Amino acid sequence: MHIRDFTPDDYPAITNIHNALCPARSRTPQGWAKADEHRHPKCKFRRWVAVADGAAVGTGAYDQDIGDYAPHRFYADFKVAPEHQRRGIGAALYEHVMTELQPFEPQVLRANAFADRPQGFEFMQRRGFFEAWRETPVRLDLAAVDLAPYVGLEERLGRGGIRILTLANLAGDPMRDRKLYDLYMEIDRTLPREEASEVQPMDFDTWSHTALNDEISLDGYFVAVLGDAYIGLKELGVDRSTNMLWAGLMGVLPEYRRRGIGMAMQARAIAYARAQGFSTLSSSTGAVNQAMQHIFTRLGYLRLPVWHQLQKDLQENI
Repeated sequence: MHIRDFTPDDYPAITNIHNALCPARSRTPQGWAKADEHRHPKCKFRRWVAVADGAAVGTGAYDQDIGDYAPHRFYADFKVAPEHQRRGIGAALYEHVMTELQPFEPQVLRANAFADRPQGFEFMQRRGFFEAWRETPVRLDLAAVDLAPYVGLEERLGRGGIRILTLANLAGDPMRDRKLYDLYMEIDRTLPREEASEVQPMDFDTWSHTALNDEISLDGYFVAVLGDAYIGLKELGVDRSTNMLWAGLMGVLPEYRRRGIGMAMQARAIAYARAQGFSTLSSSTGAVNQAMQHIFTRLGYLRLPVWHQLQKDLQENI
C-alpha cells in the first residue's frame, strides 16, 4: 500500500468507497467533481488516495469550510473501503494528512462521524477527538406530507402585512442582496450553536459567493417581508454532489416568531419541491434546536442517524 496525490481520474473510485460506507448519503463522481470546482478559493484543501494492488482503497483529505472559516481551523476526512479496513490504512492516511497540515499551524481539527458507523467515531476518539456538536439529519417524503392544516396560513399573515416572496419576486429591490445578508447574519447569530469564537463571520462578498451560487433557485428561496423589511428566510437548493434537494437555513427574526411565518415558508418550500418533481427533501439541524425539531416532527420528517461533529484541539490557547 502507498499513498499518492488525488487526481480527477480517482473520482469514480473514491465515490464507490464513500457510497459503500454511506449509502444513505450517496454521491456521484460528477457531482463530487462539481462541488470541488466550486470550493471557495480562500479555503485550503488537499486530498490523497491510498492504493493497494493498483486500486484505490482509501482516501484522506483536509479542507476548510467558508461557512465557519478560521485560518487555523481545518476539517479532516478519512475513508477506507470496507473490505480493506483494519489493516492500518486509515491510520496511515491520518498520519499523512496530519504531517501535511503542519506547515499551516493547525489549531483546531474537525471531523465527521455518524451513529450508523461507530467504527469511525471510535477511530477518531482514539486519536484525541471529542464530540463538539451533534446534528440531526432529516429527510421528508414529499408525497406523504399533508399540507391541509396550513391552507390559509399565508392569507392570515397577509392580513397583518406579511408576505412570503421569492428572490425572483424581489429582483426589483436594488438592496435585496444586502438586506438578505443582514437578515441571514442576524438570524444565524440567534440560533443555538457550538462555541466557535475563533470563527470569522463571512463578509458580504464571501456570503454572496457562497449563499447565492448556482445551487440556489431564485424561485426556491423564500423571504418573509413586512413592508420593505426582510424578517424571515428559507433556503432551498440542489446539492451538486448528489443532485438532491436540500433545505438550508430557515429562520425568523426573534420579534416576529410564533406567528406561523416559519411554517408558512416550510409549506411554500414543500409545494415548490413537489412542483419541481423532487420526491424527497433533505435537511439537518442541531440536536439542541428545539424549535426546528418541533417543526420536523409536525411535518413528518424522518430522522436519519445522528451526525457527530468531532474536534481535536491541537494548541492550548485558541
